Amino acid sequence: MIIEGFQDIICSGIAPDPAAFVCIFRACGITKSPIRGQEAHGEVVSRGFEGDAVIGNTLVCMYAKCGLISEARVVFDELSIRNVVSWTAIIAGYACQVNFSPDGRFVMSGDGEGRCWFWDWKSCKVFRTLNCHEGVCIGCEWHPLEQSKVATCGWDGLIKYW
Repeated sequence: MIIEGFQDIICSGIAPDPAAFVCIFRACGITKSPIRGQEAHGEVVSRGFEGDAVIGNTLVCMYAKCGLISEARVVFDELSIRNVVSWTAIIAGYACQVNFSPDGRFVMSGDGEGRCWFWDWKSCKVFRTLNCHEGVCIGCEWHPLEQSKVATCGWDGLIKYW
């Protein structure tokens, strides 16, 4: 609803203020709508708001939540002032996801070297590792019905099914 409302504002010729941009970037991050966020980012630049610290922090957060860590990093690097909000947003974007097997017996997580690690929940010992991606393995998910299958995604732009 917020995203469509923002489009209506732009199309009607009303000039959005910084608060409107903050709202749209938050909505785009929550709904994983990077294309709409990138369009709004273009509006920020064309309206001269790119130096606004709150907008910048919200942009970093939006891009990170959408999985576009490269874009988040570009915005972060261009921030004139980096505070705890901006640092938290960029660090969260680099975080690897943790997941549990459907039966609760195993925990898995990606790492910065492209591996996916599987631990036995009770013993806390490594059960297995997979070399999944070139670079960071950012996410992993168990198949909900086929417990022996997992999907991984990495910064190499690939989603793999194991």
